[in-house]
Amino acid sequence: MPEILLPFADKTAWDNWRALNAPAFGAMRQSVVESVRRGGFVEPLTGIRRHPDEVAINPAGLRESIGSHELNARKRGLLLVLQAELRARGWEGRRNLRILAPEALSRAARILRGLFPYYMGTEYLPTAEEQARYFPVPHMDLQATGLPDASFDVFFSGDVMEHVPDPEAAWAEIRRVVKPGGLIVSSFPFDPNRGETLVRARLDATGKVEHLTAPEYHGNPVDPAAGSLVFALPGWDLLSRFRAAGCEDAAMVMATSAHHGITSDGPPGVFVLAATNGPAPARPRPRIMAPGGLPEKLCTLVALPRSGTTLLTALFQVHSRFDAVFEPWNSKLLVGAEDAVLPRLLAKAGLAKPDGRYLFVKETSADPAYVGHVRRLL
Repeated sequence: MPEILLPFADKTAWDNWRALNAPAFGAMRQSVVESVRRGGFVEPLTGIRRHPDEVAINPAGLRESIGSHELNARKRGLLLVLQAELRARGWEGRRNLRILAPEALSRAARILRGLFPYYMGTEYLPTAEEQARYFPVPHMDLQATGLPDASFDVFFSGDVMEHVPDPEAAWAEIRRVVKPGGLIVSSFPFDPNRGETLVRARLDATGKVEHLTAPEYHGNPVDPAAGSLVFALPGWDLLSRFRAAGCEDAAMVMATSAHHGITSDGPPGVFVLAATNGPAPARPRPRIMAPGGLPEKLCTLVALPRSGTTLLTALFQVHSRFDAVFEPWNSKLLVGAEDAVLPRLLAKAGLAKPDGRYLFVKETSADPAYVGHVRRLL
C-alpha cells in the first residue's frame, strides 16, 4: 500500500525520482483506489474514517475526486502535509497557533477553526454587497492584507494562489505577515513537468484583465456560478524565488496515501508547497516512503510475560488476515531501537509478501525499553 510523503527541492530532484519510479505510478494510483473502495479512508487531522459507501471516485479525475464530506484527494493531501509539518515542529497540539488562511467557508476551514481557536479564515469579498452577504467573514486581499508584520505562525491556502492577479506581491505579503520560523503551506494546480510559471492573464495599467491564453476558471465558493479566473499556474521556479527570499527549505511535497485516500492523475500524488519563513529549523523534514511491500495495518500487543497468549488466541479467532511476529526483541530477532523499522522486521521474520495483509507484533517482557521499541515501530 503506497504511503509517500516526499519533498522535492527542484525539478531535477523530481525528474530523477520519476525516472526511477515512473513504471510503478499506475500501480500506486490503482492501489490507493482499490484500498479506498475496499476499506474507505481516514481524514488527516480529524481521524474520522469514511466508509467506502460514502466516497465518490472519478477514475478520470482522481485529484479532485475520492471525495467525501467536502474533502477530496487534493484537500486531504493539503491537510496531511500541514499535519506532518506541524508534527515535525512539535506544533500539532498547540492550540494557540495563529493561522491565517484565505479560506473561511470550506470544510478544511471548519476543521482548522475547530482545532485552532486563533485560526483566521478570510475570503476575497471586494464589493460591499459581498461583504454584507458573508458578514462576519472578513474580506482580505492577499496582495495587501493590511495585517501587522510577523503576526501569524502559519499561512495555509488551498488552490487560491492561482487566482491572485499579482502572485509575487501576494507571496511577499504572506512572508511579511508570517513570523520568522513560521510555516507556509499551500496547494495549487501544479504540473511537475512545468519548470516556469505559466501566466495566463494579468491586469493592465487601467485594471482591466488582459488574457494571454484562453481564459480558465476554477470553482469559487463565494461565486459558484462564475468561478474564479486563473491568472498564473506556478512552476518549479517558485521554489527558487522562495529560497532567494530566505525560505531555505522551500519544497514541493508529494503526498500519496492509501490510508488517507490521496492520489492524483499523472504523478501518483498531490503536490503541496511547504516552506519555513526564513532559515530552516534544526529538524528533519517529514519523510515517508513506503510505495509497496508493506502490510496494510500493523497491530501490536505489549504485555508482561505469560499474559499474552489468551489475547493472541482471541485475535486469531476473529481475524484471518494476520501474519504475526512474536517477541521480536525478547527473542533477539531484533536488537535495540535501531531495528524498530518495519521493513527490517519483515525481512528478519521472513515475511516476504505482506501486501494487503495485517501484521501483528506481540512483545511480552519485563524490560520497559521494549515498550519504546514497539512504540517506535508503530
